[in-house]
Amino acid sequence: MFFKHPKLYFKDKKLDKKKLSDIAIIKTGFTPSTTNPKYWNGEFPWLSVADMNSKYIKNTTKTITDTGTMKKEIVKKGTLIMSFKLTIGKLGILTKDMYTNEAICNFTWKNKNISTEFMYYYLSSINIEKYGVQAAKGITLNKNSLSSIPVKIPSINSKIKIAYFLSEIDTKIALMEQKKSEIINLKKCFIHKIFDDFLKNNNDFPLMNFSDLTKQIIGGSTPQTKNLLFWNGNINWFTPSEVGESKYLYESKRKITKLGVEKSSVKLIPKNSIILTTRATIGRKSITTEESTTNQGCHSLILKDNVDINFIYYLLDSIQNELIRKSVGSTFIEINKKEIENISIKVPPYKIQQKIGDFLSSIDKKIKLTSKQVELMKMYKNGLLQKMFI
Repeated sequence: MFFKHPKLYFKDKKLDKKKLSDIAIIKTGFTPSTTNPKYWNGEFPWLSVADMNSKYIKNTTKTITDTGTMKKEIVKKGTLIMSFKLTIGKLGILTKDMYTNEAICNFTWKNKNISTEFMYYYLSSINIEKYGVQAAKGITLNKNSLSSIPVKIPSINSKIKIAYFLSEIDTKIALMEQKKSEIINLKKCFIHKIFDDFLKNNNDFPLMNFSDLTKQIIGGSTPQTKNLLFWNGNINWFTPSEVGESKYLYESKRKITKLGVEKSSVKLIPKNSIILTTRATIGRKSITTEESTTNQGCHSLILKDNVDINFIYYLLDSIQNELIRKSVGSTFIEINKKEIENISIKVPPYKIQQKIGDFLSSIDKKIKLTSKQVELMKMYKNGLLQKMFI
């Protein structure tokens, strides 16, 4: 299902045009001195913008003490809050009483007919950032600019319908995300059962090193960045930040030329190799879909013909902690080629490798499908929000 142009519009001839300050008392939070331990790790939740990751705000990373509250008024359960500095326009509804920092404002409605649910969606539908001003650290709003934000208030019946309809969409999105999370946890459970229980405890399978399973393990490199003849070519050049976000790698952010390969220590990696991050962030991995190269933060595993690539790909999940333990370094940790080659694992016959790889791949396909469904539903919701009062 693909929602290209949402067709549902909320038309209301009785739209009441006001400023935000006409319908709400706007208050902002505060931050106690971070150098005074008497203010922190108390019984009162204290919310920062980083904690605002869902519609309903349940938990905070930090808490403050009674002394740390500075006798200020707590923000009540059910209140709509919004970030208005640096990260602008994040919204949430509190599920319990809590304090917030000074980058978050809260709204107390002057009229009991104003719906918090409706205003959550209404403010989500407009570009709050355009009412801000440029400050030293980025765009920010103040109390005056917050107060002047225009709002269109429909009739009570329309508000109820809009809030209910969009809440239903949010519920569907939440259920999809929960399903995705459950599948991810199921996959982790299967990886543990297969690699940590079944294989390790099976004496029929030989113990082999990675050097027995690979034709080569190739380290990466970086061509001279000042030589323009080495860059902007058509050969993929992957860095650790690009590895591990998805199972397969298709196109790198930066590319190098054939000359960049020939005149540097960069090595070409064949299609269907596994790129493994081996510096700073250890153990992330992806599979190449075409001939590629990497920087020095990665090693690439070129597997022997009798080794299933999916089997090794998922096996690497089970040994990530071992890879980290074998890493050394002061500025950043790193694992070298020799350490990777010497890691020992139980390896079943090729047909069993294939069955394991195919089974876990099928779970990944379900995760990908569910992720796509979540994104499509979010696109649909955003489309509705943009068209809400046309």
